Amino acid sequence: MFDLVETLIVEDGTIVANANSYVTLEQANNYVANEGANPTWDALDDSDKIKRLYQAQRYIEQKYSDKFVGFFSDNSQPLSFPRTGAVKNDGRTIGETEIPVECKVAQVEFALVWTPNDKKLYKTNQRSGNVKREYKKVDVITTDTEYFNGGDNGGTSKQDREKLNLALKNILEYNGMRLYAV
Repeated sequence: MFDLVETLIVEDGTIVANANSYVTLEQANNYVANEGANPTWDALDDSDKIKRLYQAQRYIEQKYSDKFVGFFSDNSQPLSFPRTGAVKNDGRTIGETEIPVECKVAQVEFALVWTPNDKKLYKTNQRSGNVKREYKKVDVITTDTEYFNGGDNGGTSKQDREKLNLALKNILEYNGMRLYAV
């Protein structure tokens, strides 16, 4: 089972067999330290940090693998990068052996908000408690639920997910078209 991952196998742009991460634990720790104190991350042991980084990478692959700019370099590669023919939305070319910094940042940022209770970072924001107000729109599906105080958040918050998704915006396509930052 994926919770048993003990080692990060880092993709370096050469299509590493069984790669499961874009960052090393050391790189993740350095990123967190440079961004400012994070008591939650700092309190984790290395094993828990590795699990979080692994889960974050799984989220990126499951949610975005078909949305990145460019094309897979090799049909057998374990992760979405490296890619060929990839140009960021800001016009900069992604080298054929390059792992975009956006992927690395997103993986660490996702790892910071994942908790063992999530099991899947991408699960919907399910809460227990009394619903105060609920709004649903059927066409182009929209849901907005407000809870009375005391609702227990069962997953990563919508706000966190939206913030984290912005980390990848510069290297995503939408329905085959580029997403340009405004």
